[in-house]
Amino acid sequence: MFDKKEIKKEIEKLIKEEKIGEKHWSDSQDIEQLSMELVMAGITLFFWQERNDNSDYWTQTEYYSGELKKTIIWDYDAKDLFESFDEFVDYIYKTNKDIADFESRITFKK
Repeated sequence: MFDKKEIKKEIEKLIKEEKIGEKHWSDSQDIEQLSMELVMAGITLFFWQERNDNSDYWTQTEYYSGELKKTIIWDYDAKDLFESFDEFVDYIYKTNKDIADFESRITFKK
């Protein structure tokens, strides 16, 4: 798992390679596409997914649990607009850490 400094470095690398724009993290419209690039680059364990129900729209974070072999909705009403690059990195770091901690506690009874 990446620490905050490594997350910043990897995102800056994606920006330099022009795979993502510099301000995608501050645009809720772009967060879903950005998150796919971050997952493919191995930076995040999760992705943002926009959902809707008639006229109601929300963004949730999801990840695939290797332990459970299922997609897990991690946060039903996830933050999808960030005021700063550091806030975005903090969110990624904390969410990655929380998911890794959760995955490490999954046990199955025999």
